[in-house]
Amino acid sequence: MSVDLRIKMGRNQARAVDLSVQVVNRLFNASGARALWLDHPMQRAWRDINAGALHMTNQLDDKAITAGSYAFGVPAEQLMF
Repeated sequence: MSVDLRIKMGRNQARAVDLSVQVVNRLFNASGARALWLDHPMQRAWRDINAGALHMTNQLDDKAITAGSYAFGVPAEQLMF
């Protein structure tokens, strides 16, 4: 897989995770206080997506900086991806 494709895929993955977190957080907020109960399915979805988003491969800021730096000519050897 080319460096260009790897960087784009990492950026796109992180953006998809970021959008998913935004959607689930909005649904969670709209669910009311009962969504906090442990037996409520929304609580589990909220917890799972937010926990997954914390993984280092899903950090949008890092992936965006890498993609932007590469687009402006920073050699791939100097980037972490």
